[in-house]
Amino acid sequence: MVERHLDLAQRMAGVVDAAPDLERLAEVPLCIVCLRFRPPGMHDEQRLNELNRRLGEDLLADGRVYAGTTI
Repeated sequence: MVERHLDLAQRMAGVVDAAPDLERLAEVPLCIVCLRFRPPGMHDEQRLNELNRRLGEDLLADGRVYAGTTI
């Protein structure tokens, strides 16, 4: 199970790296993928943080997936 989760994290990192509107924020040595949504052309860090905070809240409220959030 551990190996599967490590493999899934690497696959997720690859998906994030390939997506034009996602940004990976750290290396993925284990099974945590740190990322944020970054729409093309949006460079204001405060607006990006607020957008990603709202997205995290919406994900948790939806209940189908769990995503930890941080600042």
